[in-house]
Amino acid sequence: MHSDAPKSETTTTKSDCKDDINCTRLDCHFNHPNGRSIDHKMAFSSENTEGNTASAPHLECHNHQYQPSLASRTSSYNSSKSPSRTPNKRKQDAHVHTNVIELDCAFDHPNDEDINRVSSTDDTKTTSSSTVAKDQQLSDSEFIETTDKFLSTAEENLQEFDLNDDKYNNNDDEQVLDTKLERELKHRQPYLPIYTRRSDLIEKLKINQVLILKADASSGKSTQVVQYLCDANFADEKQIICTQPYKLAARSLAAQVAEEYGCKIGEEVCFQVTRGEPMTSSRAKIKFVTDTIFLNEYQNSPILEQCSVVIVDEAQERTIDTDIVLGLMKECLRKRKDLKLIVMFATLDTRLFYDYFASNFTCEILEVDGTTYPIEDIYLDFDDENYVQAAVTKAIEIHQSDEVGDILVFLTDQDEIDLALDALNKKLKNDSSFISLPLHEELSEEETAQLFEKLPDKRKIIFSTDIAESSITIDGIKYVIDSGMIKEKLWDGQRKIQVLNIGQITKNSVQRRRTTAGIISSGK
Repeated sequence: MHSDAPKSETTTTKSDCKDDINCTRLDCHFNHPNGRSIDHKMAFSSENTEGNTASAPHLECHNHQYQPSLASRTSSYNSSKSPSRTPNKRKQDAHVHTNVIELDCAFDHPNDEDINRVSSTDDTKTTSSSTVAKDQQLSDSEFIETTDKFLSTAEENLQEFDLNDDKYNNNDDEQVLDTKLERELKHRQPYLPIYTRRSDLIEKLKINQVLILKADASSGKSTQVVQYLCDANFADEKQIICTQPYKLAARSLAAQVAEEYGCKIGEEVCFQVTRGEPMTSSRAKIKFVTDTIFLNEYQNSPILEQCSVVIVDEAQERTIDTDIVLGLMKECLRKRKDLKLIVMFATLDTRLFYDYFASNFTCEILEVDGTTYPIEDIYLDFDDENYVQAAVTKAIEIHQSDEVGDILVFLTDQDEIDLALDALNKKLKNDSSFISLPLHEELSEEETAQLFEKLPDKRKIIFSTDIAESSITIDGIKYVIDSGMIKEKLWDGQRKIQVLNIGQITKNSVQRRRTTAGIISSGK
């Protein structure tokens, strides 16, 4: 007869579980020598951990069947990090090192594996499911801490993005960007040949100190080039100065450019034609001046420190002041390597200016063809000595025809223009379908503005000096009456003085006057 075994021996003779570490049964009563993965997430308070460690020096990290609440697990995690734990106390090694993933485990893991890694087994589904379950059981404090870090990083990245965005947009606000877009649309509305060479112009000027630009009167060079340079940041720190041979040209161009640029005269776009108070401000980026005013500014600042680009427009006029400006610019360019010069004209030989500057500076030529519609040439059978009266008679003949379009008549000076206006108004005193206008150097701003007003119900008959050849371009001109005469300053070698002489125009002047009839449509 066999006697019963003691109870203490009965508990030690349990057989090992066949699943061992992979066992998932909560009520399994078999031994698990290596512990169970399902039990590794169990947490203990610091008091229980230290008590178990002291009473069981070889305690294994397994058979944790107690499932604490979320709050208790959080408390256990915090207590495990607290200084209440004895730092000098050597911890027990856990029997399963790489399989322990609970954050508050009190045992040592000599292999120092990553706390988030789980050893691979044949039963991958069980391991994956238990890992997902453990990841979903982050404590509230851990979640809040992680979220705060993420939001802080996101805010820093957003601030950095905003700073970069400001840098790339050159600190332009929304209103400035809208103005630039509106201005770009204005550039595209009229078909101007200079627009097609915009990129070439900017690139050539960036790599060269001098640019020789030959463009016809209908190309739009006088109004568009300054705006292209301004949009290309040439006027960010210093001004762009454009010289004109006539005061009227400087005023009218400034008004037109200011309108297209989206500002008032005296703000970003200004002009100065007399030695008095200039129409300018501290924000001015584009400045139109006469050759004489430019020479005065050169006397005050021989290196033109306030300028980034100097444009000498209508260089084909070859006035004394214009030639002096070109000579002084050659000296100034030697002193300032960052200064740029553009010489613009319509009819002169490009090699003339290129050879003058290319020997000392990097220089390049850019030619832009104008857009002209077919023009019919009609000549008188004889020369009329009274060309003023002949021009008035021809203007009346065209006006009384059924054809539409404005008329431009070229005469020599203001006196001849006044005579022609009086004769025309007397002969057409009962006709209200037209308006007669003068165009010369002494016009006021109000009189100049009338030239550019659109009058759909009336025909404009304009009597002009040679200023309308290239410096002033008026839309709507379809008929040009050319007297073939001009009053210009000449040098009298015998008397050693300058004199005004009325004579015939050159072939280049004939071509320029002719071109004004075919800018917007076919003309005569």
